[in-house]
Amino acid sequence: MNRNTKSYVQYFFKSNRRLLILMCVGLFIIMPFPLINNLFSYSMFDSSSMQATVFILSLISTFLVAGIMPMFTWRFLYKKTSCNMYLSLPITRKKFFVVQYLLGAVFGLIPLYLNFVIEFLLLGAFSYSRLFNFVIYFILLLIPFFVTYTIFTLVAVKCNNFADAVVMSGAYLILPFVLYLAIILFIDYQASDLLIANSATSFVDEIMPGETLLSALSFPVSLTVSLAWFIFDRFEMVFESVVNLITTGVWCLLGIVAFYISMRGFILRKEEEAQHRTTSYLMYPFVVTVLSVALILMLFNTNLFSASMFIMGTIIFALYIIMRLFARRSLKIKITDIGGFMGITAATLAFVLIFQSTHGFGLVKEYPDTDDFRFVNIYYSAYGGGNSFEMKIPEENIEEFLDWLDGYLEEAEKKDTHSIDYPDIRYSMMIDYQLDRNIVESTREYWDSTMLDYSDLKKLAHWSSSVRLTDCSIIDEDGCAIKEVYNNDEAALKQNYEAMKSAQ
Repeated sequence: MNRNTKSYVQYFFKSNRRLLILMCVGLFIIMPFPLINNLFSYSMFDSSSMQATVFILSLISTFLVAGIMPMFTWRFLYKKTSCNMYLSLPITRKKFFVVQYLLGAVFGLIPLYLNFVIEFLLLGAFSYSRLFNFVIYFILLLIPFFVTYTIFTLVAVKCNNFADAVVMSGAYLILPFVLYLAIILFIDYQASDLLIANSATSFVDEIMPGETLLSALSFPVSLTVSLAWFIFDRFEMVFESVVNLITTGVWCLLGIVAFYISMRGFILRKEEEAQHRTTSYLMYPFVVTVLSVALILMLFNTNLFSASMFIMGTIIFALYIIMRLFARRSLKIKITDIGGFMGITAATLAFVLIFQSTHGFGLVKEYPDTDDFRFVNIYYSAYGGGNSFEMKIPEENIEEFLDWLDGYLEEAEKKDTHSIDYPDIRYSMMIDYQLDRNIVESTREYWDSTMLDYSDLKKLAHWSSSVRLTDCSIIDEDGCAIKEVYNNDEAALKQNYEAMKSAQ
């Protein structure tokens, strides 16, 4: 480290010592103080609760510091006089960026790890937890810290004023969660509309577990899940662990890309950009576009020609215009604003139409691929309760069952039983598809006004390895009588069938 760099490091810490003290106190209030307060507030101390509290508070504090520090580290870029002074220092911009980046990181880590030590001492004194796990956890938190810190450094460097830095940092924080919510609502609604089944488990979970999808979109969730499994569960849930580690690796790669873009942006930055509106395409244009697409996708959870659709569409258009005006710091609406929204709407609508016409790009199916089946559970009952049949079909009989189901679905589609307003629902057939490794359970439910023929129920029972009957014509101390029968016990099957039929 040469003399100029050493002098700047000393100046940096000296000029920011008040902020350092404030961060130490603030993090103490967020992290160790709640633990200390709980220790003296309750007569019954819960060690496991303390461990969970430490885990959550430490993670929240890590992302909080990593998200806030870049705005203060690079705040000199937002004032012309400060920007001119800093950028005229006798040091290359590339080296200055690296030094400033590392100083901001170290400055944030000092109060963070000081409070980690206090938490660790409290755990050692009042908890019987495996302290070594938390040592590893505190060390591995450096990964989410640096990735998050780097991404928000990109935001800070690309913004030209402090207000934009605050707004864009908040936008990049919440955008993944808004996008996640939009995808969940859109796919589940569209899947339920495309399926003949009247209800289904979350279709997103059939394609990819919901928490894994959120991990892919949101770095905090990805690292949380991965770290928890790695440290505390020892990869007991292998599939999800691997998936989340992959998404973590992708986010780490994005962090490297963000570092490079940030450095290039800083090197090429012009002093006169300070205190002007932010024009980078990675800021307002990108955020406004993604947010608009997410909100428009949410609209397709309702009737396209309803009053609520019109109202919500108007609100989204108004939000789009407001965000565009704020980005320009202007009150004048341009033709390009309206055209941009129409283009985004048209592109989103085209995606929706393609999704519907291709049945979710071939992913929306009445039942999953048969190669993955372990067994099928069928629960056939009178709608709203009463007599029922519960059957479990093993893997060797699934093909025969699916051949029968295809015929049933053809008839159900003619009746349009997938409408939730089906007027005369009397019977329900719920089918649960259990897949290998117990990873996914797909559930479909079919409603009908007419009862299955006895011959059909007899086939289902014949293919089943076990049949459980609920007979509400016989009441015992636990309610309706439940009995297990053999699949060839035709007398019991016929009796329960007739009882169900007569009850309706």
